[in-house]
Amino acid sequence: MDGPGALSVVRAALAATALACLFAPSPARAQANYRLAPVGGRTTLVGGTGLAYGSDGASAFLNPATVMRIDSGRLSFSVNFYSIQYASSKTWYRPGPIDAQRFGDVPSAEGSVTSFTFDSLPSSLCLFFSTGRIGLFAREVTREADERARLGVCLATTQLTQFDFDAADHEQSTSSGLVRQAHTINQSFRRFALGPTYAMQVTDDLAVGGSMHFSRAGHRSTFGVTSARFGPQGTLSSIFYSSSQGDSYDVNATLGMTYRMGRQTVAVALESPSVHLYGTGKLSRYTHFEGDGAGTSSIVADGDFASSTPPRLSLGTGVEGTWGSAELNVAIHAPVGDIYSASLDAHVLDSNGLAATDRQTKLALSARARGSMNIGIGGELYMNRKVSLLGGMSTDLSTVPKGSLRGDPFNYFPARTNRLATSFGFASHGDGGDLLFGAELSYAWGERLTVNAYQAPPVLDTTRSTGYGVLFVIAGSTNLKNIRRAVEDVTKTFEKKKD
Repeated sequence: MDGPGALSVVRAALAATALACLFAPSPARAQANYRLAPVGGRTTLVGGTGLAYGSDGASAFLNPATVMRIDSGRLSFSVNFYSIQYASSKTWYRPGPIDAQRFGDVPSAEGSVTSFTFDSLPSSLCLFFSTGRIGLFAREVTREADERARLGVCLATTQLTQFDFDAADHEQSTSSGLVRQAHTINQSFRRFALGPTYAMQVTDDLAVGGSMHFSRAGHRSTFGVTSARFGPQGTLSSIFYSSSQGDSYDVNATLGMTYRMGRQTVAVALESPSVHLYGTGKLSRYTHFEGDGAGTSSIVADGDFASSTPPRLSLGTGVEGTWGSAELNVAIHAPVGDIYSASLDAHVLDSNGLAATDRQTKLALSARARGSMNIGIGGELYMNRKVSLLGGMSTDLSTVPKGSLRGDPFNYFPARTNRLATSFGFASHGDGGDLLFGAELSYAWGERLTVNAYQAPPVLDTTRSTGYGVLFVIAGSTNLKNIRRAVEDVTKTFEKKKD
């Protein structure tokens, strides 16, 4: 096929594939907060906005049409994201009802806990080309709009939550004796995405684009708690252990457009619910109690697991001039019923110290969620041609329904957390690329799963929690000419040394 016909076929194939993903059914959704993880440095520093004026790696995930704003042959990277988190809970060690007959009166003042963590987050990497510079497409390019079309590929961690509470000891005097507890809790969820992006300029004012991403979601959750009471009424001891993990492989598509009306731009992006391809999951739970009414219970199960992203409709508008830009974004995630599903074959063992029963059963686990609407506002102000200030504010609201954290052996929801964030930073612009650095400050509140060891045997319960976070951003982009020149300079240097 000659001329523009081949290019038209390629476009039609991309559009058909995107539409197929867009309207395909989805069995489940991803975890409960849907603001994009730190993928692009500029996007993070302008309040998570970018539907209209995105120009970094986040463009492929928020609105692929904004890829047209990125210089061709550019490598967009996020060098480092460093996170500092402070969290506290006033009722961590006594989150729920107390078995007063066994543990007596328990003062509430000594049940609080605080944690402080410092960690680095995964980076993203995107590469964008003009289709006119790619041999496969160059022969088909006949219009200026085609020459300005972009083709790119991105890999990034788009969702990330992490909570670790290791080897924490607690000692409490009660009316029935001394109670000692030891807690270890580790929870994480990470979605890694990889795929191509295509964008084109339909007219001077209208740009459209589409992305397709294959993703892997990994869920991990472990609770380990031991408790012992020593006193005149004798000794009570218990063990609680619960662990689950799941891996889900999915594919989804994002379509977007931007339309410029003078200095104002409006933008729309639609992300499909992801199509589940394959997944595996397993869980184990063990409880043991020694004392009056002693007993042991254990569950071991494995099977299928699915976790996917919900449909998203994003609307944005902004104004742009020689002074910089300002932008407002709204993202709506629609409720789609179950947020995850797991179909597991299980072995259940129960013992009261005298007799034991062992049985096989099927576990059909799932959780429902509600919709959410998040808002972001941000902008960039140029101090001169090479230096600009960035700033913004955003929300990240949980879709976990109130009261739904307990009662699921898979522990897919570790917390129900809402977050407010504000960001600021600086950017240096040049012909060779951009360099950005700044920080995002956040406040979070909600509730989190913990273990109530003042029950025999212990049970999962929830505790109110609050937290503060600081995310340091160092990010930027460069073009392939600079990379090629750097490689050539290094090569020449080594060749001279050999001579």
